[in-house]
Amino acid sequence: MPAAAAAAQTAPAGPAVALAGTGVLNDVVATSARNAWAVGHVGDLGKTTSLIMRWNGARWSRVHGLRPAAGWLDGVAATSARNAWAVG
Repeated sequence: MPAAAAAAQTAPAGPAVALAGTGVLNDVVATSARNAWAVGHVGDLGKTTSLIMRWNGARWSRVHGLRPAAGWLDGVAATSARNAWAVG
């Protein structure tokens, strides 16, 4: 794969986001260079909550959403910055 193509497929790391406890990302989807979603969970044993992160082209930010019974999210699909679904 040409270097330019490989670079286009690499998501930028951006500034770090501080999370309480241990965080795990299970899935990431991007609809453009300015829109990506990542899901997983954060917390310690027995006290995990869902984790939803969004990339806006400049930085990652945490999105507070619903908390599934299992406490984590396994997958994400998106069609735009305003249209994303997560499963857990």
